[in-house]
Amino acid sequence: MNVFAYIYRRIGFVVMGVGVVVGVFIPYFFRSSGFSTGTIIATYFIYLSTTIIGFFFNYREILLVADQKNYVKISIFNSLKLLKLGVQVVAVLYFDQKIFWWLGLELISLVAYVNFLNIKISRVYPWLDVDVSSGKICRDYLVIYKKSKQAFVHKLAAVVLQQTSPIFVFIFLNLQVVTKYTNYTIIITALTSVIAALFDSTNAGVGNLVAARNLKRTFGVYWELQVSRFWLAGVATFTLFSTVDLFISAWVGEAYILPKSVVTMLAAGFFITVARKTTDEFISASGLYHDTAAPLAEAIINISATIILGKMYGVLGIATGSVFSLLIIVGVWKPIFLHKEALGGKVHVYFFKTAGFLLILLFLHF
Repeated sequence: MNVFAYIYRRIGFVVMGVGVVVGVFIPYFFRSSGFSTGTIIATYFIYLSTTIIGFFFNYREILLVADQKNYVKISIFNSLKLLKLGVQVVAVLYFDQKIFWWLGLELISLVAYVNFLNIKISRVYPWLDVDVSSGKICRDYLVIYKKSKQAFVHKLAAVVLQQTSPIFVFIFLNLQVVTKYTNYTIIITALTSVIAALFDSTNAGVGNLVAARNLKRTFGVYWELQVSRFWLAGVATFTLFSTVDLFISAWVGEAYILPKSVVTMLAAGFFITVARKTTDEFISASGLYHDTAAPLAEAIINISATIILGKMYGVLGIATGSVFSLLIIVGVWKPIFLHKEALGGKVHVYFFKTAGFLLILLFLHF
């Protein structure tokens, strides 16, 4: 934990430095948004602060995840989130300076979460006394430094993939289309989080399974989880595709509904994102982060395809660009990498079974 504390703090300073530099240019990107410069800067730096605080104070929650006590974190987070949203609604309805009330409550709730979480961790693990300075000189855990650097590249590329689409929509189209696009991605992100929570408890179990080095058992459990996620991803994707327009219409009005072709691409991206988690989980449990070229290639493919297709087809091209990069890296390369490195090299079995599952899902839904 000392090593983790040191690494997280270093990452926090890097994110802070990059964030401050980017913050200088933020008003320029949103000069035509209709919001004041003060509002734009305040929004950016408050959300930047919510990101940075986690690196400096919340690294100890790693122990909860490894100890299969992640429910402690989830219960605190969800309770405070519900309270925060309730107070934010009241503030927006009855107070002036609504946006600043909203932002202030975001920051206050995060500070409260950090304090409550760390108090709870101290009670669960009273022996845990973290010393950041000793983590710097802990030579027995150099592999953690190595893996952390590799994992950082993966996480950085993931952020690029998740956050660039609305920016390209804004560049190629306008802020109104960004709003339409963001409404859909909010729903998709929420649904993805719900499904992730259902499988959250498997993370530590998979780590323990991989550490036992029973290849046959590991391969079997991988497919048990993969089939479960495929089935759930298929049902959720079909439900999303069939009902999201109705929800958008009831929520913000028919004027904010995107064309069905765009919804199809968003639903496809959602399916891949949910179905990929089993492979990601086993890669993480096996410590297989050394394929740092893959996330960089995914980011490059995503940005290139999005720019080319976005210029040609607008928002449909942007959504298609994201799916294109997911298919190449997540759909093809990641399973090959995992099976060769950790699951006995049975790549042909993966693609044969996956093709069968996809055909079954298509037959059931269409």
